[in-house]
Amino acid sequence: MWKFLVKQQKIEVLERETLADKQIAFVKIKFFFDCDWKKFHKVVQFSQCDETYNVVLGINGISCHLPSELHAGSVKMSIFGYEVESDTTIRATTIPVMLNIRHSGFIGDAEPPIPPTPDLYTQLLKKIAEIQSGANGKDGLSAYELAKENGFVGTLDEWLESLKGKDGKLDCTAITIAEIDAILNGSMSDDPDNPDAEEITNEEIDRLF
Repeated sequence: MWKFLVKQQKIEVLERETLADKQIAFVKIKFFFDCDWKKFHKVVQFSQCDETYNVVLGINGISCHLPSELHAGSVKMSIFGYEVESDTTIRATTIPVMLNIRHSGFIGDAEPPIPPTPDLYTQLLKKIAEIQSGANGKDGLSAYELAKENGFVGTLDEWLESLKGKDGKLDCTAITIAEIDAILNGSMSDDPDNPDAEEITNEEIDRLF
């Protein structure tokens, strides 16, 4: 696995391994984003020769597989992102890093064709479908439910209060844009373990800002 730190417009290598060609959905790449990047809808872009392959991470995604179409040689990798909630166009970009892919020595006899990386539009449609229906066709968890799964103890009101910074404003290290989207889109459901927990109101939403 390759691991990268994305900080402002730089991509730093944290962990690397030798890359061989002709792999299919095997080499995984993981990213760690600084606070400035967490609000963006992110796409990883791989370029080799005259071909470009885009892999959508979305807002919460942090990993992807190396596109199977890449062959032995140098590959340029970069990331770009858009702030989808902004009234004006805001696009973040990075300086590309180079990946070197070596020959694997694999010789296939009547090998199956390499599955192509879906185009950007197809991937976006899939992301939208996943958001609307939830993973595996089930209702997706709210941000509050995810917080509880990761160790938060308390009511919905207490969780909302924990999202505030010292100055009473939203703390970007405590909540992501995706979590705000969950609130604004009404997916923040009642606490199933607490029958006294009330559904989130517009007044509680206003307190986040």
